[in-house]
Amino acid sequence: MTDRPELQKDANGLLPGEAQHGIPDFLDRHTERPLAAAGLTSYRYRGRYGFVMIGARDDADALSEAKRSTTDVVIANLERWDGNQYAPVQASPPTWVLPWQK
Repeated sequence: MTDRPELQKDANGLLPGEAQHGIPDFLDRHTERPLAAAGLTSYRYRGRYGFVMIGARDDADALSEAKRSTTDVVIANLERWDGNQYAPVQASPPTWVLPWQK
């Protein structure tokens, strides 16, 4: 226990200014809006320590960019900006083209 009130945790074990997921509120606000450069789609990847913000051409490009920040990349942690909010990216089933279908 500390006598500095700014370092005392509340009943939920959070420091003042922390959101429920442990990311300080002032950082969390930046991950709730699109940040990609013009011509790219805004993505965010939930990593071990918070969101990794990504600007990419498509889902595959976003996953490849996420691999630059973390080693264990799964599509379930990737979200795409849909114009209003970030929405989970759904894994699309593989499209197989069999030799006789060409």
